[in-house]
Amino acid sequence: MFDLSRPGIARSLLLASLPLLLAACASPGRYGSTTVQLLKPFDQDQALHQLRDGPNTLAGTALLLHPYGGAATCAGQQVALIPATAYADERMTVLYGPARQGVVWPPGPTFAPDSLAYEAAARTATCGAGGAFQFDKVADGAFYVVAIVPWEPRPETSRRASLAQRVEVKGGKLQTIELKYRP
Repeated sequence: MFDLSRPGIARSLLLASLPLLLAACASPGRYGSTTVQLLKPFDQDQALHQLRDGPNTLAGTALLLHPYGGAATCAGQQVALIPATAYADERMTVLYGPARQGVVWPPGPTFAPDSLAYEAAARTATCGAGGAFQFDKVADGAFYVVAIVPWEPRPETSRRASLAQRVEVKGGKLQTIELKYRP
């Protein structure tokens, strides 16, 4: 039996158990809770205005790079073009961090308010066999491109990653992007 009245042993036990105590007190998951309260309201008129036809083309690819070579692509999956409204900026900051780009591994948080109009106010495309996508007739402005990429880190183990990037288009040009992440 240990003599806990001796300062050295009590201190050693405390230091040894400190990581476990801190882990038990930590908030669950990356988001701290499952519901995130948003401060900005969704402006449907602004989002729909940004989705009007314009002179730009936005093309790209979405892929997850395997650590040992090769890649998983968004082939057959939907890709979304979401207008960068204040509401979208706030959601994307929660999901992808201050740079508002990167990867999210579901499950992510839910949002309150969670506007169905936000979900509807986006253009979608389907990624081709090589993970390529394209949006034609895009108006000048800022958007988020969000792609789903199925991921199989080990045989018979599948996950889906959400890759996103903020992009600005203008001037009637073709702009290309690459959504890429190495787990």
